[in-house]
Amino acid sequence: MISKYKEESLHYGIPGFGLQVIGSVIYFIVRYQGNGFELGFVFWLPATIGTVLLFIGLAYYSKAKGYPAVYCFLGLWSLLGIIILSMLKDRTMQVEKTKVKKNISFKEAISGVLIGVGGVFLIMLLLVLFSHRR
Repeated sequence: MISKYKEESLHYGIPGFGLQVIGSVIYFIVRYQGNGFELGFVFWLPATIGTVLLFIGLAYYSKAKGYPAVYCFLGLWSLLGIIILSMLKDRTMQVEKTKVKKNISFKEAISGVLIGVGGVFLIMLLLVLFSHRR
């Protein structure tokens, strides 16, 4: 694993995850305490900044393991995507022995986008299914 990228992934990923948690806590406090939904927009700011920082951290982590940065879209699968990314085989030993590839291929970019779109679709489907049950 490339230690420079691993450190960068921690510098971005941990604060990003923390901001997402803070945004979720604010949302549930405002939503379920009956304080009105006027303050509900407040959770969007930390949650959005946290998501961006988490994706940057996951991009660095995938680069540290020798994968393209588009694998950060596994983060759209929430904790499952982070677990999958952490379980991927470390390819840096293989990359160091061969010529380092600087650009990702079209196939790798499309696979990363499809993983991200599939994750968003799955999350939206689950939200629709569980939001109408009462």
